[in-house]
Amino acid sequence: MSVDVAHRDGLSRGHTACHLASLALDLALADLWRKDPGQDAIGNPDFEGRANQSSRIREDGAVDEYRLGKSLRRAGFDTETFAATLAEREERINAQLAAWIATGASSRIETEGPTIVDRRRWHCELPEAEAVILCGGTHVTSLADFSSISVSLDLSDPQLLVMTTTASAAV
Repeated sequence: MSVDVAHRDGLSRGHTACHLASLALDLALADLWRKDPGQDAIGNPDFEGRANQSSRIREDGAVDEYRLGKSLRRAGFDTETFAATLAEREERINAQLAAWIATGASSRIETEGPTIVDRRRWHCELPEAEAVILCGGTHVTSLADFSSISVSLDLSDPQLLVMTTTASAAV
């Protein structure tokens, strides 16, 4: 077996960036919940867990889609205020991602055993808390591996948020 190192590195950056973007999204939307939706990996209201319908990792990025329908509103999420403040939320997410990248925090996968079926968890030492997410993917070893991570939010369809994450490797 051979590994295309450049492709794998791009996927590792994309996968880590995807997790970080979802955590930053949860943080940026925390004030929009009227009910407790549960917590994400660093203790914020879990928009990702409640609304994510798909996530596609690619080299140096990801595309995530989130449902914004009746069930989310019944769960206590204020979709109207979200739509009205979309640009501000995007700015908050990007500022948070830049702050996390600046820390150069460690990122690693821990496994419960040596086989492919053993549980794997991604760990990242963020300033707020250590993020721990069940994950079988490949990841960078440090946030210093990024020069930037940014997201763009698209709400063209009021029932569907599309978050596109783009990462750039450190040089």
